[in-house]
This record gives sequence, C-alpha cells and structure tokens, in this order.
Amino acid sequence: MVFRLRNNLEDLASLKAVVHQRNVREVELVLPPETTRDFDDVFVHIFVDQLCDVQALRLYWYSANLSPVVKLLLHPENRVAAVALHNGVLTGNDIEAITSVIKHPNNNLERLNIENATVPGADSEMARILGSLKHPNNRLKEFGLQSVRLSRENIDTLIEAMESSECKLEQLTLVGIPMSEPYLKAVVSAIASKRLVFLHLAFCLDDSKRTIPILDELAKALERPDNNVEKLIVELPLNFEEVRALLAGLRSPHNRVAHLELIDQRGVYWNTLHDDLFLALSSPSTRMRLLKLHGPFNDDIAGAVGRALQTPSSQLEELHILSSFHFTDGTTEIARALQSPTNRLRILSLSVAFGALTPIRMSFRSPFNRLQELNLTCSPAPSMANLLEGSAMLKTVRRSLLTKFYANFDLSFSKAYSSRWSLVLYVLMSVGTVPRLGQKSSFRLLPMNNFILLVTETLGWPLFSLRADSRSSD
Repeated sequence: MVFRLRNNLEDLASLKAVVHQRNVREVELVLPPETTRDFDDVFVHIFVDQLCDVQALRLYWYSANLSPVVKLLLHPENRVAAVALHNGVLTGNDIEAITSVIKHPNNNLERLNIENATVPGADSEMARILGSLKHPNNRLKEFGLQSVRLSRENIDTLIEAMESSECKLEQLTLVGIPMSEPYLKAVVSAIASKRLVFLHLAFCLDDSKRTIPILDELAKALERPDNNVEKLIVELPLNFEEVRALLAGLRSPHNRVAHLELIDQRGVYWNTLHDDLFLALSSPSTRMRLLKLHGPFNDDIAGAVGRALQTPSSQLEELHILSSFHFTDGTTEIARALQSPTNRLRILSLSVAFGALTPIRMSFRSPFNRLQELNLTCSPAPSMANLLEGSAMLKTVRRSLLTKFYANFDLSFSKAYSSRWSLVLYVLMSVGTVPRLGQKSSFRLLPMNNFILLVTETLGWPLFSLRADSRSSD
C-alpha cells in the first residue's frame, strides 16, 4: 500500500495506525511538496515510537519536500536504516538533504537506492551524492542506482569513491545505466577492488559494438583469497572470454558465490562452454545454492546442470533455467538428478518440451525427490497426446502430495495452451484425472482465457487460477 500524504495531520493519523501494527517493516510514501514544522515533528514521532517496527522507507515523489525524512534520519532514536527514492526529480535541495544525512556523524543510513530519478541542471549535483560515498561519516553498506543517467564526471566520481578506503559498501546495484565500453570497464575494475558481498550489474550496452572484455577483472576477483562476493547478478551480453573467465572464477577454491543470476539474451557462448559450467557447479569448492540462467540456452546447458546436480559436491537448492528453447535431453539429466540420493533441489523452474515431461513425472516416484515448487514453461500443446501427458503429470504430482508433506508446493504451467486446448485439458483433469485440491498444494494453469475463467467460476470447478501457500491440515 502506498500512502499519499497531504500536508495535514489527519493523513498522518492514518499512517500511524498502519505503521504501528506489528511486523510492518517497510512503508511506501508519496510526500507532499510542502510541509509545516508540526507535520515534520509528528512524522518523526510516528517512526521513532517504540510501537513502530519500520526499518525501510520507499519514497515516490516528483517535487516533494524531503525535510521530514531528513529530520527522521538524523533523530537520535531513529531506527530507519534504508531509504529508496523512486520516480522523482532530484533538485539541488533534495541532493543537499541526502548528502547532509550521509555526511552527518550521527546518521544511521545503511541502505540508499535511487530509482528512475532525473537530475536537472549541472552534472555536479549527482556527483555530490556519489562523492559522499568516500566521506568519513558515511555508513552506507548498500547503494543502488537504477535508470539514472550518469555523465563522465559522475562516473569518474563513482570510480574514485569505490577506490577510497572510506567507502564501506558491501552491496552495489547498477541497473539500466547508459555507459560507454571503456568507462564500463573502468567501473567494473574499481568494483573488483572492493570486498563486496552482493553485486548487481545491468548496463545499457550496445552488443554490436562490443570490442573488449569487461568482466575479466571481476572474474579474477572471485579467485582472490580476500574475495567476499556471495551474490552476483549480471545482465549483460557476454563474449567468449568473459564467460570462460567467469566460469574459471567459480571453480576457484576462494569462490564464495552462493547466488548467481546470469541474464544474457545472446547466450551462444554459454552453450559452447557447457563442460566448463559442469566443472564450475560440480567443483569441490562450490557454494552455489541458487542458479538462475535466462537466455537462449540449449539442451547442452540443461544437461550440464543436470549432471552437476548428480555429483556429491553439488549444493544447489534452487534452479531456474528460462529459455526460448524448450529442453528435451537436458530435462532427462535433471530428472535423474531429482532421483539422486545427493539431490538437494527444492525449487525448479524449467523451459521444457511437452514430449520431455515424462522423465520429470517419473522422478516423483523416487523417495529422493525433494521438490517443493515446480514451475514449467512448456512448448505449445497442439495435440491430444501432449495434453494427456500434461494431465498425467498433474496426476502424478497430486499422488505424491497425498503421500508426502510439503510446506509449500506450487506447480504452474505457463505459455503452454491456446484457449481451446486449455479447456480440453481442464475437462480431462476435472473428470477425475486429478482429485480436487486439498490444502497442501496449489496449481496454476496460465494464461487463462476470460471466457474459460467465467465458465469455471460459474460451475465451481476447483483447479483454475488457484495459487495459495500450503498449510498442514491440522
């Protein structure tokens, strides 16, 4: 819920009633353009009250007054340590307010994210915020910029701040920032020198003009003994050298990456290095628990991940491979992994051809299948045979749910059916192929046609569009 505050105490009373509820940790606000001193004082009192558990603010504003937030952040009893500024125009006064908080000796601000903001006027304004990252009183551990335009001066300031010993950042997010290739390489090199725990990089880069590797320094940083990177998200079209260097870094005994997301819409070089991916995921030093691959990956990639899952050293508990290619042989390897005694996988998202559903379905007969959430993006189902296979898949999963207890099980089929075939499959399930839903699972069949949704709601059929957390029957 987003609170749109006007400059009156009645709106603050409504805000107080919500934020003083138990376990409310984050609040989204739209601040008024002008505020009175009484408004500011009441605003601060709401958040420093002992009944308030709020620790993060997300601010939506266009020409808002940040003075109540500044007073709150500098209050000695303030517990709000995270602020996100979203969809606004950062004026000179706004930037002065933000930098004054970061540089204040008593500030508790540890997380600052600026998203979809514009900075009118001189580029030096944005440089003031970036420069504050190296101030001695700076306590920021997390800093993020998303869809914010940076000038060359701003980039130089960011690099200088990252290289400073006063910079305390542990998490850095740079998303949707237009940048030339040489400057991007310089930024990544500066980042590689920091002992970051979390890094999210997604730059606006013209793939057709790629000439030099950018992530080579970052990949080498994963091999250093003082490396601390535990979570890495990269949304870039990578070339062959970058992919190979990154996979080599993941095999290093000093690698600490437990969460890896690679979104590469080119993906061709990953497909040629599937053996390197297998070695990285099956390395005795691997710590990978979550892997997400999004791009035109083929069966070789899915097969490499499946083989790695069958090794004793695999730590993977969550796997997402989302591709425009629907896997067949790769699905078989992943299904074998689900039946392995060393299998730890609990969440699986996969792009799969309907003809390859059988191995996944058969894996549910194994006592070692520990899946609690299964999301399948299937190829179109033009034939009755494919529809029957999908129905059999749901029947097998349902039987498994009757004999095992899952804290949460979610099975979804998406982008798989036209309206006509959705209705046919639904009828097949409704006439007895799949029992009525209990309280231990949820099924989703997407996308839904409005007409079919109306029919199923009218007849009271149970399976369409249901998505609920599982609960034990007692």
